[in-house]
Amino acid sequence: MSRYPYNPNAGQEIQGDGLGIQQDMAFLARLHVAAAAATAAAADSIHAAVTLADGATTNVTTGITQPTTPRCLSIVGNVAADVQAALTSNMTNVDADLTLTAVPVGHLGNAISIEYIDPADVNQALGIVVTGNKITVNLATDGAGAITSTAALVKAAINADADALLLVAAEDENAGAGIVNAKAEASLTGGISKSGGNVVITGTDAANAALSETIALNGTTTVAGTKAFKTVTAILVPARKQAGDTVQVGATEKLGLGHKLSHNTVLKSYLNNVLEANAATVVVSATVLASNTVDLDSALDGLKDVDVYLMV
Repeated sequence: MSRYPYNPNAGQEIQGDGLGIQQDMAFLARLHVAAAAATAAAADSIHAAVTLADGATTNVTTGITQPTTPRCLSIVGNVAADVQAALTSNMTNVDADLTLTAVPVGHLGNAISIEYIDPADVNQALGIVVTGNKITVNLATDGAGAITSTAALVKAAINADADALLLVAAEDENAGAGIVNAKAEASLTGGISKSGGNVVITGTDAANAALSETIALNGTTTVAGTKAFKTVTAILVPARKQAGDTVQVGATEKLGLGHKLSHNTVLKSYLNNVLEANAATVVVSATVLASNTVDLDSALDGLKDVDVYLMV
């Protein structure tokens, strides 16, 4: 028959030699994680890449692999950085091309379009009209109805228009001395937004109590959580920014200590029965069990036992 374990929270005290001196009793605890559970950090060990949906968050409850031991999790997206949408309008004349670069970040710029219109009338002035995300350039003409707007003049007009400035920045070719011609509406392309948005992980802690953590994506940089999960029941992923967006959920090397600590009482840590040369990184919380973690100086690899000794 097994005996009930010592309870460091039961209020036992040690009588000191001084009159009326009583001190809390401390226990030496050993956190042991077998080699098979002390696996290396992996970006997709909890869930392989989840394809994000258009316009709505997705609550993922299937395909989840449970942590091998209570440990902190991580997330990572698949788009590293923002790329601004752009469009180069290749004109017929030399030095007349115009390039527009979107002001809205990343994929949002793909919704912007521009059209160059020949008014087919005499003595018309150059004008810019912005309707929603569309920029219309009404080109100037002379007394014979010929277009007179140069790339430099169109560039200046776009960059001087308050509404157009919210959408694009215009650049001309060389000195922009060439006459611009009419062109049908065309959209800016190539805008990409880096992975972003919040991933909400829910599950349980080492005491089987409900646990939730919100972690913000940062492109393809792996972002580590700070709470040790024993189980994962659901992963709420954000809506996609563009087609092909994904999120992976993995496990870090931060292991749950299994005790609420008001300060760091970790004494020694061992990997494969060898004392670590450098102290482990320890985070403690007197109120949140899952926020008490230990990260050994050496990397875990699933082949070596972990032993951490601490006072509780």
